Amino acid sequence: YASLAFWAPDPAHLGPVAVTLVVAAFVFQTQDIAVDAYTLDAFEPHERGPGSGVKTAFESLGDAVAGAGLLLLYSAYGWQAMVCAAALALLVFSSPVLFRRETERVAPEAVRARPPSILAFLRRPDTPPIAAILLGCGVVNHTFYPVAGVVLVDAGLSLAQVGVVVGTVYSLAYLAGATLSAWAVARFGATRV
Repeated sequence: YASLAFWAPDPAHLGPVAVTLVVAAFVFQTQDIAVDAYTLDAFEPHERGPGSGVKTAFESLGDAVAGAGLLLLYSAYGWQAMVCAAALALLVFSSPVLFRRETERVAPEAVRARPPSILAFLRRPDTPPIAAILLGCGVVNHTFYPVAGVVLVDAGLSLAQVGVVVGTVYSLAYLAGATLSAWAVARFGATRV
C-alpha cells in the first residue's frame, strides 16, 4: 500500500497503480488463505462452524472501521495520507503473526499417504455444489461492496457520506449477520442453517 503514495490516482499513473494493486491483491489473498488456515487450526473441529462466524464478524468490524475511516481520511487529507494509513494499519494488525509459534502437528496416516491437493478437491463429486455456493457468496459479498461506493458517488454523495453508508452501515449489517450466523451454527448446526 505504501508504494501507492508515490503515484497520484490519475490516468497518467494508471499503469503503476494497477500493477501495485494487482501485486497487493495477490499478497492479500495469500494472507487471507493463511488467516483461514490459522483460524481452522485455532478451533477444535466442533468449534469451526461458530468460529467461522466469529472470524467473519471480526473481519466485518475491520471493514466498517477501514471503510469509513479510509474514505474520511482521503476526503480530509488526500490520497497519500490514506494509502500510508492503510499500509500502517496492515503492518500493525499483521504483526501478531511474527509472535505466533507454529505447533508441531503430525498428519494422520491417511493424509501422509495421500496429501490433500486442489486437483483432488476439484475431482470430488460434491465440488460443484460447494463451488456454486462459494461463487454465489463471492459475487454477492465481494462485488456489491465496491460497486455500491461507486454508485453512491455517481448519485452525488460525498466520499465521507459513502464512507458512512458503505463503510459503516453496510459493514455493521454484515457484522450483525455474521454474529447471528455464528450463533445459529452453534445452536442448530451448519447443515440446518
